[in-house]
Amino acid sequence: WPPVEDRPCCERCTACTLMLPDEANTCVCGDIVPKCHQGCSLCERVDTPSGYQCKSFEYYNCGTKCP
Repeated sequence: WPPVEDRPCCERCTACTLMLPDEANTCVCGDIVPKCHQGCSLCERVDTPSGYQCKSFEYYNCGTKCP
């Protein structure tokens, strides 16, 4: 799995796998963003608020404040 500091940030990880160690978990990010990150394999447009959400399980740096 990628180092935590190299992962896209996510302020609100909504669903995660339950692997040990924690760094091995993949999650779905609940953040609505202007565009999905490059590694997102399932990016969907959402209307409220307007933006995009990555709906695939990915490696994230969860709980960090995103710029």
